[in-house]
Amino acid sequence: MRKIEILYFNTYFHITNYVNDDCVKIYDLASSSEVGSFHHSASVTSVAFYSPPSLSSLLRNLLATDANGSVSIYDIDPFVLLKSVKIHKKSINSMSVHPSGKIALTVSHDQCMALVNLVRGRRSFYSKIGKEASLVQFDESGDERGRR
Repeated sequence: MRKIEILYFNTYFHITNYVNDDCVKIYDLASSSEVGSFHHSASVTSVAFYSPPSLSSLLRNLLATDANGSVSIYDIDPFVLLKSVKIHKKSINSMSVHPSGKIALTVSHDQCMALVNLVRGRRSFYSKIGKEASLVQFDESGDERGRR
C-alpha cells in the first residue's frame, strides 16, 4: 500500500499525490470528482494557486515545486504546463507567491532563498541564507515575513 500525501486543501480543491510519485491529482470537493492531473519530473514538494485580485474567486495558475529544485507554472483552464524553471540545487522546502502574481519566494535544502520572476519565468535573485529554512511567506500586503 502506498502512502498518499495531501499537498493542498481548501474549501474548493484537494490536491494529492502518492509519496515519491510524479502524478498529482486535483479533486473538486463540491462535485466529488477529479478535475485534472499532471505528471511532474520529480516528487512535488509544495503547490500554490494564484488568482488575480480582480477575479478572486477564479483560480488562474497552479505553481508546483519539486525535489529537483524546480518551479513549474501551470495554466488551470486549459490545464497545461506553461514553464518549468530550475531554481535550486536541492529540493524546495517552501514557496510563497506574491499577491501581485508576478514573483514568488522559495527556500530550499541548499540553504538558499530565491526570488522567481513569474512573468519572465526565470530566477531573478539567489542568496545563501546560512541555514536551511522550512518556510517563507508573504503576508496579504505582499511584505516578506520571517524565515525559520
